[in-house]
Amino acid sequence: MSRAPEKKIKKILKESGISISGGEISNILTRERREEFTKEKEEIFDEGMNSSDYFQIDDTGARHDGANYHTRGMQ
Repeated sequence: MSRAPEKKIKKILKESGISISGGEISNILTRERREEFTKEKEEIFDEGMNSSDYFQIDDTGARHDGANYHTRGMQ
């Protein structure tokens, strides 16, 4: 896999007349190794959770089409 930054790839494609989002470029670059990246992310998260003395949690509520939803962030 190329080490070229996604922004550089996007710029080259845009100059060639191709419209693509940074997220789609990331998906293309990581598609073949998604399981490996997911496993690595989970291992990093687990290690952080196991080695931290405290956790900070933030819940943000929102209402959409009459239903309540929330997002949760942890640090």
